[in-house]
Amino acid sequence: MNKHIILLVLSFIFLFSCKNNDNPNNPTNGVKGNITGDVQLLDESHNLVNDFSGVNISIKGTDFTTQSDSKGKWTLKDIPPGVYDIIMSKPDYDSLLFFGYPFPGNGTAYLTFYNNGVHYATELNTYYYYETWIIAQIPSIKFSDMSITNEYRCDTLINVDSLGHIDTIYRNWYFPISIKSDRVVDITFFLSKDPIVSKYFYENVIYVFEAYSLMKYNQLNKSIDIRFSSEYLKKNYQKGDKVYIIAYPGEARYTRDLRNGYTQWLGLGEPTQVASFIVP
Repeated sequence: MNKHIILLVLSFIFLFSCKNNDNPNNPTNGVKGNITGDVQLLDESHNLVNDFSGVNISIKGTDFTTQSDSKGKWTLKDIPPGVYDIIMSKPDYDSLLFFGYPFPGNGTAYLTFYNNGVHYATELNTYYYYETWIIAQIPSIKFSDMSITNEYRCDTLINVDSLGHIDTIYRNWYFPISIKSDRVVDITFFLSKDPIVSKYFYENVIYVFEAYSLMKYNQLNKSIDIRFSSEYLKKNYQKGDKVYIIAYPGEARYTRDLRNGYTQWLGLGEPTQVASFIVP
């Protein structure tokens, strides 16, 4: 009889301890506290909007969630100590992640990039493009097609010294890329030797901005025409390599998990189909 009572008591203790374990990353709970911060919103043209409300802030793998107010302020309350991935998201906007945030509990912690002059996020597990939490509206524009002209061209640049002698000759190979679009926008290209072009590696990305001198809008063909330079390829590709390429509308920003190199790209719309070319 006594043995049965002891086993019953132990069972209740086990169930109670499991029920109150709110933090999957830290099974030994300490004193709870709050995590607070600020977030801002950019529209499709990268301008700050007037109202920063409606951003959902949550802790990945838990039920903890809150929303930002009109000034972008938010607070997650009664959070146990632990190491968390924090997500900020809003419909039609980016979803921003802060990886591996070590919350000590027992008070209020402000989620920031700087702590006593140190880039706090980089010292932990996250690298982020901006210095404040910014979520951008995803571009609504859609690219209908991308074509690559397999006709490589060469720019020859000649440097002349003060005596009029030819000092250096630079030859820069490029090939034309044309993307069907209703208007000109920033473009982010991802490249790979793999036909399945991944956008989760930092080394694969190339930006071409709207103001870039080698980009122009072809009003007649309703296309963005780009002179894609071989200079972009020198780091990761060699002559004769077959390279697969995909284009996204938008200026890419990113967060990177420094624990495993995973990069989350932000601010990109729907991509083109994958195309390919041979490095000249």
